Amino acid sequence: MGTLTPRLRAWGPTVDRVIDPAIALLVVGLGLLSVVLVPASIGGMPQGVAVVALLVTGALVAVRRRWPVAVLVATAAILLVEQSYGTSLNFGGFALLIAVFTVAAETPRRTSLVALAAMPAYLLVAVLVFTAAAPSPIEAVVADFVTAIAIFGTGWLVGDSLRRRRERTAALEARAERLERDQEEAARVAVQNERALMARELHDVVAHGVSVMVIQAGAARRVMDEQPDEARRALATIEATGREALAEMRRLVGIIRDDEARAPLAPQPGLANLGPLIANARAAGVTAELSIEGEPRPLAPGVDLAAYRIVQEGVTNAIKHAAPARATIRLAYEPDGLAIDIRDDGGRGGGGPGSGSRAATAQGTGPGHGLVGMEERVRLYGGTFTAGPQPGGGFAVAARIPTDAPS
Repeated sequence: MGTLTPRLRAWGPTVDRVIDPAIALLVVGLGLLSVVLVPASIGGMPQGVAVVALLVTGALVAVRRRWPVAVLVATAAILLVEQSYGTSLNFGGFALLIAVFTVAAETPRRTSLVALAAMPAYLLVAVLVFTAAAPSPIEAVVADFVTAIAIFGTGWLVGDSLRRRRERTAALEARAERLERDQEEAARVAVQNERALMARELHDVVAHGVSVMVIQAGAARRVMDEQPDEARRALATIEATGREALAEMRRLVGIIRDDEARAPLAPQPGLANLGPLIANARAAGVTAELSIEGEPRPLAPGVDLAAYRIVQEGVTNAIKHAAPARATIRLAYEPDGLAIDIRDDGGRGGGGPGSGSRAATAQGTGPGHGLVGMEERVRLYGGTFTAGPQPGGGFAVAARIPTDAPS
């Protein structure tokens, strides 16, 4: 019958190469010393037969993990031969104990249970064979039998316990690997979904820009002769809008888009729409405060949308995981970028276990896409993003999105 898979081995390959041969040499060495120094220990067994039996026993111990059942049967047979000579040499019994332990630890439980069931009958035969070669009182025979049952039964129990522990460990490792794969797959799906959402939104931004260009071009055509200044202003608007649309198109290229779930071509929200968002947060139990540093300026539509979505996700996470709580939203208009900082005080979660799991919980694949979505949006524009629990409790999100320098 087959042994357990290599993954369930009690020890590593180093043990097979070093420790098992070392045990075999110990058995053979001590046995040979007994044969040479205490000849009476081998009873009526010829010395040459005793030496051969010891060498074969040592070889069996050395390969016990490779063929556990075969080693058990062979070791049991050698021990019966030793007992038939009335030898008191105990190394055959020690080798059999190792073999019983190995079968219980290295083979499927059904196999080891068969060995356990056969053990009392075998031990009874072994004791009777020894008694026939070296007669003993019935009390001594019974005591030897009970002692043998206790010793070899304990060896089986220890081996079986080790096998079950390895199986539990292997099951836990397999479960951990499955969970890791599932988490990686969930993160991958979340990234794909978020990229598809961003592609749709950027598509809408570009479509909106093109619509503005078409309207302005029509207006310029109509007033070109009578109002050339108005026509020039319209053309300037077309140029600026076209540049922004081209910039967004460059970001749109390469993002996988779900053509079967098109979003309606409608104006997308931006930082100008934060008022209703903050009002909704307050209604949900999060006292949100907005502060703006620097001089607000118009942003490219894609950047404006990305910034709004980041604030939206940060506020949504505070509502989900901390409400009732206080949250601060800081927008800093820098010369070449926009910094966004969102912090909450943890509310009901504080800095305890709830806060510790928010980073993982916020990475779900629902409508908001959580931290994955925030980071993807920031990375799309070449920015930086960090998120995590605060030392004093609560959660913080920080992002910086590069923008063109103000004209």
